[in-house]
Amino acid sequence: MQKFSLKIMIGVFLMTAANLQPASAHEEGAPFSGAIIDPLEVHHAHIENEQRINFALIDHVVEFEGEEPDQTQSVKDVFTQTLELAWADASFTYGMEVFIPFSNEGQEGEDRKYGLGDITFQPIKYAFLNSPETIISGNIELTLPTGDESVGLGADNTKIAPHILVDKAWGNWFVGINQAIEFELEKEENIAYEYKGVLSYSFINETVDVAPSKPNQSIVPQLSVEFLGEAVIDGEGKPETSILPGINLWNPESGWSLRLGIQIPLSDAREGEQVYMIQFGNHFNWGRLFEGG
Repeated sequence: MQKFSLKIMIGVFLMTAANLQPASAHEEGAPFSGAIIDPLEVHHAHIENEQRINFALIDHVVEFEGEEPDQTQSVKDVFTQTLELAWADASFTYGMEVFIPFSNEGQEGEDRKYGLGDITFQPIKYAFLNSPETIISGNIELTLPTGDESVGLGADNTKIAPHILVDKAWGNWFVGINQAIEFELEKEENIAYEYKGVLSYSFINETVDVAPSKPNQSIVPQLSVEFLGEAVIDGEGKPETSILPGINLWNPESGWSLRLGIQIPLSDAREGEQVYMIQFGNHFNWGRLFEGG
C-alpha cells in the first residue's frame, strides 16, 4: 500500500510536468521579481500555477501512554510526502491551492503505518496588491479530517484559517510574512495565532534594481532562513517556535527548483526534534493542457 500510494502521487506529478511547457522561476508571463522565492514553509503571497512535491522526515516524535510526560510509550520517526498543486488565473490575481499529504510512521523494526493525512485546501486566494517587487494577498485555508486519527495520520478535526500574506523584494533580497488565525471546529474548538517570516538572498548576476524573472544563469543559488511560530489564543497547547535555514537551487531555463532545509525547534513545546526537508517544484501553466500546447 505504501509503495502503491507513493507511485500514484509521483506519477500524477510527473505526468503533469511531462505534458506542459517549461516555465521560468515564476510562471511564464508572471511579472514577479526572480528574487521572490517559494519558501519551504512560509506561504508565498504571489499567485501562480504550481506543482510541488514535498518530502519531510520528522526526527524523534514522542508518543505518551498517559497524560504525564514521563509516561513514554514510544519514540518514532515520521516520514511525510505532500503533493502541492496550485491554479492561477491569467492575471495572477485569483487562485486556489491544495495540499495532499501522505505519512509513514512507526518504530524502527516494526510495521509502519502509511496513509492519507488531513488534506488542506485554499478555495480562494486573492492578491490585493500585485507589483513586481510587492505582493499582498489573502486566502481562506480549510483543513479537512481526511486522515485516520486512530493510527496517527490526522487530527480528526476540521480547521479554518484566514491568512494575510506579504512578499517584498529589494534587488536580490526578499522578505515574506504570514499572519493567520486558525480555528479548530467540532470537538476541540481551539484558536491559535500563526506567524511566519522568511529572509532570503538570491545570487542573480544581472540584478540592477529589480531581479529578472528569468536570469541568464544555469543555476541560481538562493539562501533563506525562515522563522515559524504559533501561539494558543484559546484552548489547549503551548507556544511553539522554530527556525528553518534552507537553500534553493533553481535552473531558470527549465524552471525546476530543488529546495533543502532543516527545521530546528526553539521552544520546549515541539512535535519532535529536527525536521529534514526536500522539495521539488515548477510553475507550469495548466491551461496549456486544454489548449493543446
